[in-house]
Amino acid sequence: MNNRLKAFFRNMTTFDTGLRYSRLKGSLTAYKAELDNRIKSGNSKEAPWAVEANKLLDKSKEFLNQYKFDEAWKSFHTARRQEIFRMNKEERIDASNILISESTKLNSWRKDAIKDLLGEPKSKKYTLPTASALVEATRLKDEHYNNMYYQNRLTSSLYRMLFWLLAIVTGLLIWFASICITDS
Repeated sequence: MNNRLKAFFRNMTTFDTGLRYSRLKGSLTAYKAELDNRIKSGNSKEAPWAVEANKLLDKSKEFLNQYKFDEAWKSFHTARRQEIFRMNKEERIDASNILISESTKLNSWRKDAIKDLLGEPKSKKYTLPTASALVEATRLKDEHYNNMYYQNRLTSSLYRMLFWLLAIVTGLLIWFASICITDS
C-alpha cells in the first residue's frame, strides 16, 4: 500500500512525466526485443541498418534517462525506420499498405505526399516503392504525430497556467472580500 501511495503522489506532483516515462520505457524495451530477434534471424548483426538502429535505441535510452522525451521519441522512431532497409519485397508491400491506410488520419498534404511517395497499391501501374521512399513516407507520419503530441503539451501547459492564474485571482478576490467584510 505504501508503494502505491508513493507512486500516486509522484504522479500527481510530476503531472504526466511518470506516465510519459513509463510509456516510452515500455516501447523501447519491447522494440529492443523485436529488433534483436530480427537481427538474429537475419544474421545481420553487422549490417549498417542494424548498427544504426542499435545506436539510435541507445541514444533514445540516454534521452529518456535525462527526461528529454521529445528527443527520445524521435530517436526511437528513427531507429524503427532503419529496419525498413532490411525488408524484403513482401514486407515493403505490407508496410506500404499499412502506411497508406494509416495516412487517412493525417492532414491532407501529408496524406497526399505519402500517396505520391508510395503510389496506389490497388492500381494496375503500381510499382514497389523503394526503401528510401518508404522511409520518407514513414518519417512524414512520425513527424505528424510528434507535432500533435507537441501541440497537446502546449495546450496542457496553457490550461495549467490558466488554472493557476484563476486560483490566484480567486484567492485575491476572497482575500479582498474578507477585508471589506471585516472593515464594515
